[in-house]
Amino acid sequence: MVILSAEKVAYTYHQTPIIQDISFEVRPGEFIGLCGKNGSGKTTLLKCLGHILKPEGKVSIDGKNLNEIEARSRARIIGYVPQSIQGRISKTVFEAVLMGRKPYITWGVSSHDLQIVQEIISRFGLLPFASRDVFEISGGERQKALIARAIAQDPSILLLDEPTANLDLYHQLEVMEIISSIIREQGIAAVMAVHDLTLAMRYCSRVLIIHNHRIIGDGLPSEILTPDHIKTVYQVDAHMSTDGGIPHIVPIRASRGF
Repeated sequence: MVILSAEKVAYTYHQTPIIQDISFEVRPGEFIGLCGKNGSGKTTLLKCLGHILKPEGKVSIDGKNLNEIEARSRARIIGYVPQSIQGRISKTVFEAVLMGRKPYITWGVSSHDLQIVQEIISRFGLLPFASRDVFEISGGERQKALIARAIAQDPSILLLDEPTANLDLYHQLEVMEIISSIIREQGIAAVMAVHDLTLAMRYCSRVLIIHNHRIIGDGLPSEILTPDHIKTVYQVDAHMSTDGGIPHIVPIRASRGF
């Protein structure tokens, strides 16, 4: 069963192609990592999948063109986590996460909505910050609140733009474990732009590599995050290693210009 599909998706900004001829399918339970160097189009692709940008080509949800799904329904299906909070609206952490319930609220916030938010805040370790302004907590805790807000939408598809970029090592692993467990428990699909190839190798069930505006690799992390691909895309020599059965990528040297 395909829940999300992209068919020949392309996006051009000021006559400069950002992504071109992007086609792939996503199934429930998949955790897909989008890899590629800075400026490769990972964020642009996520925004096209989330209907934030209007690309050429076609994006479909359960076989229906995304353009034909009304906004409220899209918000119940797709949870989008940007790299940072947009704007400077003062809200507590609890209020920020409660915003994720907006697509379900009609006459007012229900006890069910409040219970969901309470459970998610607890799961993300945010209870001590629940009454704090989101701009008065650390960048890492703020990022966790953004992810929690998207989870509160109860989406079928989760789009994550470098969700661990502002987190320390402990919270990187914590957040990745929570996201992975939610994917397993709820059978949702997730697509994540990620720079940390070791995190992609460890947690993603599938990896797409974007290079020169296009997907040049799509498959299991062990098949795609190879030394050859890493050298082609990142100009870095690297090798694969395992420690206690956990795979990781060891960068050796920049392979160009030094």
